[in-house]
Amino acid sequence: MTHTFRTDPYYLHFPDLAAWMDSWSSCELSTLDEETGAYRPIYRCHVVEVGEIRRGGEWDDEGLEIVAPEILPGYHVNILLENDLVLPAALEQYLLPKPNQPQMIWSCEQQE
Repeated sequence: MTHTFRTDPYYLHFPDLAAWMDSWSSCELSTLDEETGAYRPIYRCHVVEVGEIRRGGEWDDEGLEIVAPEILPGYHVNILLENDLVLPAALEQYLLPKPNQPQMIWSCEQQE
């Protein structure tokens, strides 16, 4: 069986990690790993927890910070689903429009 994934991932923004974990643990895209106690994506769902996003900043040649980067508020998560799956209602309220310059992309994404 061939699995076809969407080429347009979902970009989500949560107030914090706790809000993400509450929403993720209660939606049908995740399953509890009894051994570790962690919630894992179902096998037709890919999740990247980007977390905190930083913008800008300056560092010297040795990697020491000269100017601190701006830290964008919230906790960011990207989700890519197979074509026949939909984003659960519990996550829809956190949906963002596609960013102009995403922090990460999947190889299947269409770049403009």
